[in-house]
Amino acid sequence: MWLIFNYLHDCGACLSYTKSYEKFGHYAAGWSKYVQIGAVDCRVEDIICIDKFYPTWRIFCPLKNSTIPLQTDDHPMIEDLIKTAIQKLNDVANDCYGENWPIKNEIKPSSPDDLNRFFPSNITTLKLFVSDDPVAYTMYTLNNSETIDKEPVYRISEQNSVTNNQDNDVEMSGFFFSIQTKIEPFALSNDSHDDSTKEINLPKLSDVNLNDDPKQRPYVEDIDSTIVQMFTKGEIRRKLPSMTSKLKDWLSLLNTYYPGGEVVKKFISNLNDFTKNTDRLNASELTKYINNSNVKLPGINYKHCNGSSPAYRGYTCGLWTLFHAMTVKQAVQFENTK
Repeated sequence: MWLIFNYLHDCGACLSYTKSYEKFGHYAAGWSKYVQIGAVDCRVEDIICIDKFYPTWRIFCPLKNSTIPLQTDDHPMIEDLIKTAIQKLNDVANDCYGENWPIKNEIKPSSPDDLNRFFPSNITTLKLFVSDDPVAYTMYTLNNSETIDKEPVYRISEQNSVTNNQDNDVEMSGFFFSIQTKIEPFALSNDSHDDSTKEINLPKLSDVNLNDDPKQRPYVEDIDSTIVQMFTKGEIRRKLPSMTSKLKDWLSLLNTYYPGGEVVKKFISNLNDFTKNTDRLNASELTKYINNSNVKLPGINYKHCNGSSPAYRGYTCGLWTLFHAMTVKQAVQFENTK
């Protein structure tokens, strides 16, 4: 799923959220297996934005190919906004993500021996998150996305018959579990927060290290570079002419949903028109068209997707970025036709 911040670059109310939302995006980067954090400037990408007023926040549902708006106050505090978003993610997870969503309902065993009936037989290691706060539990679980498949996290209330008066690491009933009571602290502001286990606040973002490293954020240049590499150096040229019909389908799709720069959009549009009446296109004909085109393509310049050398990341990272962006754009355009 995606949590998307829709804003206008010349909107004061929108800009008041950008720094905190960027901090949240950095904090939640490890959630990407389950939740992606994104933003759209609706002054630039107005074709994919459907709200009348901004800023707004929406959840993109891959399984339903649609977006769901978050219902918020007119000027929500960023902490309240994130809590609302996490609650909404859990509410729609079954329909939007499917049965592999890692957040589970609270378990209520009557005794330590009763734990067995709540877990699949193949589970040998797990964590119990002791809290009455589903939001804190959700954030803790997503923070452990890399290990969640092998070590799932279950929530149990603070008043329970399993963890009270037990050590933090306990072995019983044939499996091992560790007890967790809090998440790593972070803050959205400089205000101090009570770190008690009775009321677990949102993670604190004040300690998140933000800098101007271009590798920290995706860029339009990454998407444009992917298209330039695809048509000038990529597999498409080597597969022609046998891939002509598939190339035409791909160009039609790009022409409709491409989310990158205007120069590359123009190139895609012109090439799409050029191939419409062509049943067979070979590599030399494609090269000749590109060389003679009145659209001068930009150079290949990966930023967010740049690796330690040209052999790493780059094109494959750009493809994933392109596919994600096109999927979101298609979903929002679909809503506009309802």
